Amino acid sequence: MNKTQQPLVSIIIPVYNAEKYLAETISSALDQTWPNKEIIIVDDGSTDQSLKIAQSFNNKIIHLYRQENKGASAARNKGLLAAKGDYVQFLDADDLLMSDKISTQVAQLNSITDAVSICPVIHFNDNDKVLEMLIPNSYDLIFYEESKSPFDFLLKLYGAENNRNGMIPIHSWLTPTHLITKAGKWDETLTINDDGEFFCRVVLQSKEILVAAQTACYYRKYFSHISLSS
Repeated sequence: MNKTQQPLVSIIIPVYNAEKYLAETISSALDQTWPNKEIIIVDDGSTDQSLKIAQSFNNKIIHLYRQENKGASAARNKGLLAAKGDYVQFLDADDLLMSDKISTQVAQLNSITDAVSICPVIHFNDNDKVLEMLIPNSYDLIFYEESKSPFDFLLKLYGAENNRNGMIPIHSWLTPTHLITKAGKWDETLTINDDGEFFCRVVLQSKEILVAAQTACYYRKYFSHISLSS
C-alpha cells in the first residue's frame, strides 16, 4: 500500500502556556511511525513562549492556528474544523504517545466499521527519565477491555461494576472522523470532565471498542500543582 492509499490521521494539539513541555509533545507526534499524518496545533492565546516554540518546527505537515483564549474545548473544535483526516488523534500539550501508537490503532480500525480504539495509559512525571521502563497501572487495565456493547463499556467505566470507576485519557483514543461528526463537537461550556462527556457521545455512536494492548500513551502527572484532570 502506498502513502496515497493510507488513511490520513489528524493529530490535534490544543496549547495554552505549555512552553515547558510543548516541544517534546510535538516531537512525539512527529515521531509517529504512521506516515500519513497531519499535526494541527491550536494556540489558545498563550502568553508564554508556546507560540514561538510551535513556530520553530519547520515541517510541512504541521499546521499552526491561533485564537483568543477560549479554553481547550474551543481549541479542539477549531482543530476539528481544520482537520482533513480519516481519523483524529487528540493530544494535550504536555502528554506523549508511544511511537507506534497510531499505526497500531489504524491497523485495528481499518478492518472494522464504526469502531473506536483505545490503548493503555502509562503515568509519568519529570523524574521519570526512561519512559520505556514504565508500565501501565494494573487497576487502570481493568477498564481496557474490548466490547461490542458501547453502553455496557461506559457503565463499567463510570463505576456500575463493584462501584469502581476508571479514566481513559484523551490521547488514548483513536477515532474515525465520521463518528465525531455524528457525536458532535466539544462542549465549550465545560471544563471539568469535558473529555469524558465528549467521548461518551463518541462511544455511543460506535458499535465496538477495540483495545491496542501492545502500545500505549503517556500521561504526565504533577507534583507541584493540582491539574484540572485530577
